[in-house]
Amino acid sequence: MAIESISRAELKYEWVAKYLDGTELHQFDEALNKEYVFSDIDQSKLEEFSIVKKDGSKTLSVNVRTGLFSLNGNKFTQIEDNGLIRYIGKELPEGQPARLIYFRRVLRILKINSKEPTLLNIFHFVGWQGNVDGKYEKHEIGVSNNTDEIVLPPKETFRLL
Repeated sequence: MAIESISRAELKYEWVAKYLDGTELHQFDEALNKEYVFSDIDQSKLEEFSIVKKDGSKTLSVNVRTGLFSLNGNKFTQIEDNGLIRYIGKELPEGQPARLIYFRRVLRILKINSKEPTLLNIFHFVGWQGNVDGKYEKHEIGVSNNTDEIVLPPKETFRLL
């Protein structure tokens, strides 16, 4: 699909899929004026998936072969969440890759007298899901498009309006 410049301008982070053979698939290919989508990623050859800040100052990655997450190249297995330590990622058994998770949560305000909604924030989430020792597991973490803060998926905090 052709690059949509208006929606791309809202994104401070873009994804990069890194394959086992060292090649990479970038979300946007300037030379071809093409935007790749999640379904274009060959998960059978995928090693690592990263969301990279456009200025290169921050990279949040998940390795679907090892199950580990990294921030700016530094692996981590826990994060502080309101004073509690939450464990994230898990070493996968060798030869048992997981399936990639990637999604964005876009928050916009719709005003009655306006035709265009106002963008509040975009949250980019990465993770993996799979069976580990016969048990289904899912691990996700994200980053705020506006503040660059690392966030956990807010599943427990969803409320009906």
